Amino acid sequence: MEHFAAILLAGGESLRMGKNKASMLIDGQTLLERTLSILDPVVSHIIVMLNPHQLIPPVQRSFAEKTKFGRDSRQKQGPLQGIADGLPLIPDNIDCVFVVTCDLPYLTTEWLSSMKAALVEEIDVVHAVDEGITNPLLALYRRKVLLN
Repeated sequence: MEHFAAILLAGGESLRMGKNKASMLIDGQTLLERTLSILDPVVSHIIVMLNPHQLIPPVQRSFAEKTKFGRDSRQKQGPLQGIADGLPLIPDNIDCVFVVTCDLPYLTTEWLSSMKAALVEEIDVVHAVDEGITNPLLALYRRKVLLN
């Protein structure tokens, strides 16, 4: 677990939803906290990326030790800005980085564990595919891929 981290993208403008997705409640838990609880068993560090003006949503104390909050350096640049700004916040000893969004209500720890298992030595990226469409925002990357 010590070589895995996550960049959790929670800073979108929520234009289609009309309100902050990270703060939306499902079964009494915000989407942000739900995603943190799913990531917690599979990573040693979680970087939550917010937009420049977004309030930091409240999170449980149990996540505080391994969670850092960052902000997009430029507004309205999309998820790549969040990834680029999140990478420097990850400790240098981390080899592999999950990139996930906070609006994945069906994400499970088992799904993430299966992605870890699929990232064998000769593979650099494991990503979700739905109906033939690659989702780069539900993926596990070797850090070197994100830095190049």
